[in-house]
Amino acid sequence: MRILCATDLLPKSDAAVDRAAMIARGLDADLSLVHVVASSRSEDALERRVQRALTSMTRFRVPRWQHRAVPNVLLRAGNPASEVVRVLREARAQLVVLGPHRRRRVRDALGGTIAEKVLGARCCPVLIVRREPLTAYRNILLALDLSPASGEVVETAESLIRTTGAASAVIHAFEPPYSGVFGHVQPDMESVGAANCAERYEAKNALQRVLTRRSQEPERYDLILSSAFPAEAVLRAIARKQPDLLVMGTRGHGRVLRGLLGSVTDRVLRSVACDVLIVPRGSLERSAPVIKQGARHFATVSLSPSASGSG
Repeated sequence: MRILCATDLLPKSDAAVDRAAMIARGLDADLSLVHVVASSRSEDALERRVQRALTSMTRFRVPRWQHRAVPNVLLRAGNPASEVVRVLREARAQLVVLGPHRRRRVRDALGGTIAEKVLGARCCPVLIVRREPLTAYRNILLALDLSPASGEVVETAESLIRTTGAASAVIHAFEPPYSGVFGHVQPDMESVGAANCAERYEAKNALQRVLTRRSQEPERYDLILSSAFPAEAVLRAIARKQPDLLVMGTRGHGRVLRGLLGSVTDRVLRSVACDVLIVPRGSLERSAPVIKQGARHFATVSLSPSASGSG
């Protein structure tokens, strides 16, 4: 099992590093930390940046490193987003952990271009850490839409976040009956109520089928069914359950910014304060063969920048 955590070496990224170490310990996984120094036309300027980074990265070594296993530490030079994706592909990691990044108006719903590119690569799940990890996750909420990707979300959450006794819930929003015609045709409200009940019943059965097929403990989940639109339903469930981790999928293709801008995933990420595990569609299939192989070692540790360009 391999976990990769990208860090900008700023204090705001410490929570992501600590959470990655905590998860690695729980899974007996190899952890690698990667920092990318931005390219420079001046060799002297690049050398100064490298030396500052090397000094900061001593915190990841004994005696300053407080976690059990000392991580592999990699320092690269180039475009940060491109280099993180490059390392991810070389390492064939099953999880990427990122911290919060500086908000930049519309572009930063997913934590900046690193998260955008990592999700766009669709290689593995991405955990965005926003809170200091005082304990293992104790309250987990899964947002499922009953698409083929829903099973991947369930399996990924259970394989990566193994928390015994954690409160677990699923939120699913089914489209309100007549939602496309309200304002034009006034339906009979008794019919609306009957249709709502039928939709709810079908949605509940579908959720139970997904959990029965893909979960190791389907009975652990509290099912929350809402006839609100998806983003509103998820945000209401978060307000009600107060999870420390939200798990959701994405069906976006190509550039994540284009695929998700204005979508449920994008809106939820803009609004929540908890950690978020995002499972790109197909990422479970891509990482599963590596998990089955039981490989234990990451790429060769490097504390010098690669020769790659700005990519």
